[in-house]
Amino acid sequence: MRHQVSKNKFKKGRDSGRSITRKLLKNFFEKSRIDTTVAHAKILKSLIDRLTYKAIRNTQADKTALNKAIGSKTLVRKVIEVYVPTVAERKGGYVTMTRVGWRKGDGSEMARLQWV
Repeated sequence: MRHQVSKNKFKKGRDSGRSITRKLLKNFFEKSRIDTTVAHAKILKSLIDRLTYKAIRNTQADKTALNKAIGSKTLVRKVIEVYVPTVAERKGGYVTMTRVGWRKGDGSEMARLQWV
């Protein structure tokens, strides 16, 4: 049983949540840092840590999972060749989340995700 275990979800639905996470993942892997809301950052942090662990293992099944999650073979190659050697000796926690402040438009709390 999963007592008191909550899961962070997007409120707009399953399909839009998946597309938002894919877009944010692509932007993070292209620029190696991203500013987003705290709710999005919490979901992205766990997802990026799992995908980075798969990139470190670097089997064919892991590459397929990375291609499915990110959707771009060039970005998968960039993750494996550029980012993995810098974080390969770590056991986990490849990405840090720091709270930046509040957005002026709607007052939502913002966070920055970046590699350790």
